Amino acid sequence: MASNGGTSSRTRQLPEKLRITEIYPDGSQRTRELIVTPLRYGENWDQRGAVLEPTSAHHTELRGRKAVSFNNEGDMDRAFRLVERLDRHLPLLRGGGIDGEDIVAIVKHTEASGAAIRHDQENAFRDARLGDVEANFGGIAASNKPWSVATTNALLDTGHFLECIVAPGFEVGVPEMIPKGKTVRLVDFTPEWTTERGTLYSEFELRSLSRGRILIQDPDTQAWAGEQPWRLATVRRPTEAELANAIIAWDVAWSMTSNAVALVNQGQLIGAAGGQQKRADSARFAGLKAHKMGFKTDGASAATDGFFPFPDGVEELYNLGARTIMCPGGEKNKGKNEPEVLAKANELGMSLLFTDKRTFRH
Repeated sequence: MASNGGTSSRTRQLPEKLRITEIYPDGSQRTRELIVTPLRYGENWDQRGAVLEPTSAHHTELRGRKAVSFNNEGDMDRAFRLVERLDRHLPLLRGGGIDGEDIVAIVKHTEASGAAIRHDQENAFRDARLGDVEANFGGIAASNKPWSVATTNALLDTGHFLECIVAPGFEVGVPEMIPKGKTVRLVDFTPEWTTERGTLYSEFELRSLSRGRILIQDPDTQAWAGEQPWRLATVRRPTEAELANAIIAWDVAWSMTSNAVALVNQGQLIGAAGGQQKRADSARFAGLKAHKMGFKTDGASAATDGFFPFPDGVEELYNLGARTIMCPGGEKNKGKNEPEVLAKANELGMSLLFTDKRTFRH
């Protein structure tokens, strides 16, 4: 996929397969083969795009007037990862009154713009959509359960436009319910969902750089499994409900671009902002979005993917009415002003929960 002078070159054919041989320091080797599946276009219309995937993890597009695009693939993956992570953390939410097991998340341009956990999928979709009706228009919805007839009826009743719906299966009749002419694609992620969770993510994450260089890293996949993975860093203890909402907010912030802040109340994402250079701005924008959608932020819990470099971020969230914040903190993650941040949180009577793990995403 060469590019010359800003114009994509389409003269070079795409390969059908890509074979990669890994050579390790001990002399051992491993060869893997990836299938090259062309996409309609790349990130923009004048760019070619394709997805490389192992034959064992190919999801199935059940219905769609047009194939998924490069951007769709990225958003589908982000939405699917978020609901999968929330699904794994459901047992941690029980004490906080969030005992539903149906999750729906909506992602737009790689950022979470809606998420809810409810007792049935239909209401999870309705509340995820209401998290930001405007941003969710044209988004990607994902669920941890097969997409139901009732949820499809809710989608049609609202007239809401989704680019794709990603789920581990679809109830009988759902594909036929979508009117002709609608562009929503139904994508069955059952192979990925039924794969052992530890092998769900790629072994490495890659990012291309200029001059033919490639960044490579381990994926950030660490999820909590039973033990308490946070510690109280302030005097005030959160209520069980505040703690449960903070865990959901932490998972949402984990899925977003840094710097990210998420606000959650009663198992529903009510405001989120990412991609800001200043963490306090993300807190402010999350509150603005919540208020624009008519949500009251008093009593919401918040989370952010990095430490607070200054007390202003804590003050922004306090002014919004949040009293519990989950954030990295800890020896490796703290800033030089962490004592001032903790002092401000204690002065304001807030709960800060430290996970001792940063979760940046760029």
